[in-house]
Amino acid sequence: MEVFAVANRHLPEHAAPYRLTLASPHGGDIVTHTGLRLAGPTALAALPERIDTIVIAGGSEAALRQAASDDSVLPWLHARIADTRRIASICTGAFVLAAGGWLNGKRATTHWNQCSTLQALCPDARIEPDAIYVSDPPFHTSAGVTAGIDLCIALVEAGCGAPTALAVAREPVLFVHRPGGQA
Repeated sequence: MEVFAVANRHLPEHAAPYRLTLASPHGGDIVTHTGLRLAGPTALAALPERIDTIVIAGGSEAALRQAASDDSVLPWLHARIADTRRIASICTGAFVLAAGGWLNGKRATTHWNQCSTLQALCPDARIEPDAIYVSDPPFHTSAGVTAGIDLCIALVEAGCGAPTALAVAREPVLFVHRPGGQA
């Protein structure tokens, strides 16, 4: 979320700002695998019908399988896929896209340690284990957490232009385009 918040401070005049909303299936707090509690997310059902960009966060495989089997997550995504310009996943968030069948026939990536699991979940996807991030619109997937930052900067560049992406990357001292891959 931080990449898009920083982008808002550097948008060209008259550009529409990103409106950021943290959401969870039913609006309850999100507890990360390290115990960090993210309080106050919005329930998926309370989000607007039209969303420009959806970003699915990664997490433990068990938590993502639970989210993918939740009666609200996949139907909610299915109802919005056609009208959403970009659907991104960070790290193992790609498991949710795989569970919905949306990566079939698409190029995708996730953390190198989970690529074989993602390929097993979605045998018709073309998993790229060395890629930092992969864009196969409308889906955009990233390797790990820091690769998710790279992906979000690329989304800002695609939507707002190179000068805005450069300004965003400069604040935390990051590459606009990181050299290399996961290996």
